[in-house]
Amino acid sequence: SAGLSVIEGSKINLNSRKALKELGLKASGFKPRQLTEKMIKSTDLVLCMTAEHKAYLSKYKNVYTIAETVGVSDIIDPYGQSEKVYMKTAHALDYACEIILKNILKVKGEK
Repeated sequence: SAGLSVIEGSKINLNSRKALKELGLKASGFKPRQLTEKMIKSTDLVLCMTAEHKAYLSKYKNVYTIAETVGVSDIIDPYGQSEKVYMKTAHALDYACEIILKNILKVKGEK
């Protein structure tokens, strides 16, 4: 995970921490990090939560939205919003990740 506008040295947002905890995940040791060109170029696939995020990275050919790859709608970027929005985003990402994992396992099983 990496953001488009991360403040250097910042800590995980309290609402993010609460949302991860609700999903049974620990946030200890996690530090927000800025998405870099090196990161984009060193990976096969970059998944963005929104079409707006993808548009910002439009010069890269390996950037897609979760909506394009999973068939769901854009996932709200909760930055600066309420705890409720963070929870909704966490659950939407959890669901999208389940679909992505199932698709990967399905493809691997076909080989």
